Amino acid sequence: MNDRYIEEIEEILAESEHHDSIQNLQNVAPKNPKKISALLLRAVNPLIYISCIMAAVLLISTNIKILITVFLVSIILFTIMLKTKNKHKKFWRGKPID
Repeated sequence: MNDRYIEEIEEILAESEHHDSIQNLQNVAPKNPKKISALLLRAVNPLIYISCIMAAVLLISTNIKILITVFLVSIILFTIMLKTKNKHKKFWRGKPID
């Protein structure tokens, strides 16, 4: 997760009475539900989603040709996305939170 978003989440959680507890998020969430969900979604790297989809297809697939094709496509996607990560910061970090 991105350090900036972790710090913002910690600041929001610090506003609540019970620090370092699971109820922290439950106490703050009704006050700022959109902000917390936006912070959590933007902090997660999109590669995690792509890898989960590829892993699911690989596990479901029984055909060896499909399995090999998906594996090769996933490797190509990872290399392309890692190379273009710095060029497309808006996609990776999301829009600024209002």
